[in-house]
Amino acid sequence: MGHRHVLGLAVDETRNNVWAVEARGNGHDELIRLHRGENHGWPEASNGGQGNGSDILEAVASSELFTEEEVIEPAYRFPEDVAPSGLAVVNGEHYPDWQGNLLVGGLESEQLYRFEVNGSDISDMEELLDETQGPVREVRQGPDGYLYVLIGDESGTLYRLEPEE
Repeated sequence: MGHRHVLGLAVDETRNNVWAVEARGNGHDELIRLHRGENHGWPEASNGGQGNGSDILEAVASSELFTEEEVIEPAYRFPEDVAPSGLAVVNGEHYPDWQGNLLVGGLESEQLYRFEVNGSDISDMEELLDETQGPVREVRQGPDGYLYVLIGDESGTLYRLEPEE
């Protein structure tokens, strides 16, 4: 409950977490650890600014369905509009230092973000790309355990991330 525009969803079966990235109309995109049966905030917790509303959405927003105390805060709120795309949990043997980390792509930011997860919380965020390659359309861990990043340039370039040895 309370989701608006989910652009990535990943299940971490090892740590029993489900994660989502959402675009928010006000530019405060979010990384969310989903909590079963809980309210994750939209439309009430929009951090200022209105989303794409209609009469139905306005009726929901003004109703007494839930109170602000019941809203689950995101695990991370981006300070700028990144237009998140894709979400992957790192569990491949090729990345021993990144086990359980999350990778999120950015369409608008043209960046790849790595989130260090400590239990169920985000403890650190790192931007991985030194220079932009184009909009990051998708990030996935393949069956071979490697991470793949799809860039939305003219040729739709697919990169395989290989750790330095």
